Amino acid sequence: MTMQIIPQDDKPTKALTSRAIEAMKPTSKELADSGENRGLRVTCGAKGIKTFIYRYRSPLTNKLVQIRIGHYPTVSLAEARLKCAELKLMRANGRCPASEQRERKAEKEKVKQDLQNQPSAFTVKDVVELYLTQHIEDRKVNGKIISGVRKTKGQSETRRTLYGDAVKVLGDMPAVNVTRKDITNMVMAIIERGAKVQAGNVLRELSAAYEYAIGLDKLPDTFANPALLAKAGLRQVKVKLTSERGKRVLSEAE
Repeated sequence: MTMQIIPQDDKPTKALTSRAIEAMKPTSKELADSGENRGLRVTCGAKGIKTFIYRYRSPLTNKLVQIRIGHYPTVSLAEARLKCAELKLMRANGRCPASEQRERKAEKEKVKQDLQNQPSAFTVKDVVELYLTQHIEDRKVNGKIISGVRKTKGQSETRRTLYGDAVKVLGDMPAVNVTRKDITNMVMAIIERGAKVQAGNVLRELSAAYEYAIGLDKLPDTFANPALLAKAGLRQVKVKLTSERGKRVLSEAE
């Protein structure tokens, strides 16, 4: 729907009908409704697409403007009249529907840009570092050592696992731009070099790292963890990410 300044305001005398709308051709003049539906009009474009519009005088600028309601027959004449009545009520309350629509569109674009720009600096490497330094590994806070969730050996192993493949392959990518396919391709490359267990470990830890970042609001609320999606996809096609169960018997000392 778009806002447009109109040079003139005709006064219709006949009510719109569905039959008249269906008969419109690209060369036809626009049709206008009458009575309580005055301001509702229909245009027919070069490709034969018929569009309902509401034309009115803005209470803010006192200029003639119009707002698109929808295309016929997706939007019926009855539905267009109902929508027109809503827009008329807004205008009666001193509001300009077209101006408010334009403002909403601008706000949505701004939010979209903010989501695209702000998280873009937050890379996969950042996701991994956040997970490692704030969750997995020991850290110092106000001079006091806070233990991580893994033992020392597990901490170094987790870092090696993530940096050896995830950061190496995807590290510089904005975290929000990584797709299920990106992670699936990475995992399949690990499997192809004969490291199924490593593939499973990388996928598990990267998925956990993403979940940790999402939990701390480092990524948009609507963001779906691509590692979880990749895991589900690989499970569906029965890709094995573990080695055969060991059969060696432990010694007495062990």
